[in-house]
This record gives sequence, structure tokens and C-alpha cells, in this order.
Amino acid sequence: MRVEGRLPADRSQWGDLSVLGDDGTVLFGPRPYRGKADSQAATAHGNPRRDPLQPFGDHPAGTYKVTEVVAIDPGDAGQYRKFGPYKLRLDPVAGDALQAARNGRTDLLLHGGAPGTPGTLNYLRASNGCGRTADETIAGIAALVAPELASGRAVLYTCESTI
Repeated sequence: MRVEGRLPADRSQWGDLSVLGDDGTVLFGPRPYRGKADSQAATAHGNPRRDPLQPFGDHPAGTYKVTEVVAIDPGDAGQYRKFGPYKLRLDPVAGDALQAARNGRTDLLLHGGAPGTPGTLNYLRASNGCGRTADETIAGIAALVAPELASGRAVLYTCESTI
């Protein structure tokens, strides 16, 4: 099983996220997701261009190993608003993702989180460089990925940046 995402070069736009079986069959998706960094946070941390290779930049393209599915306690309102019901921890293994890790990027995730303004590009709010999708989407992905990890099977996430 693998999780595949495609994000536009212009990260203010949405991309799509899917889960595929080992044979390439689409098991879930495609669903919208976004990889735009919060511009204020990026600027405050010395990355005003939101360079994906630098801390607080846009979500880096590349290949990641999904290392953990973390359920967020709905009673922890701050964490639930930030991440939604689940977050998938990612370990960069190739491409810009690995270079970003070498440059100090940490805590790259796929997660949900409280929506922004409905009907706008900001519905999937910017993050600190993670991939964000709707809560129901991350819940569906988590339901597929968690059993794979629990059984000891590796799950890769690839993020392609399209032009």
C-alpha cells in the first residue's frame, strides 16, 4: 500500500491525495489536500519565500516512510483543531523531502485540522509545512494505513510537485 499526493508548484492551490494498493488499485481518493506553509510563520522563522527545503516552508515533494498513525484526543481542543482526528508521522527518505530533513526540517506530517473559510482556497488552511486534508479524508487514510503498519508492512507516501 502507498499514499500518493500531487501538489501544484503554486502551493496556494490544492492538489490531490490517494491511497493505492500494492497492485496500483485506487483504494481511497483522490481527495483534495494542500501543502502551503503559513506565510506569517515562515517569515517569522526566516523563510519568507516558503522555500520547501527550509524550515517552515511549503510541504516538500519526495518520498517518505509513514512511521506512525497518531489518533488525536478530541478532548484536547488545541491539538484537535491543529491536526484533526489523526496525524501520520513521516520520515523523509528521498527527493526534496530528504534534502529538507538535512536542512533541519522536522515533524513533517499528513493531517487534518479545523477548516478555514468554506468555498475558498483557504478551506484547507496553511500549515507549518505539512500536508493538510479534510478531517474525514485523514480518518479514511488512517483507517487503511494503521492496520498495514500494525502488521509490520511498510507504507510509503510520495508527494509529487506538478507544474
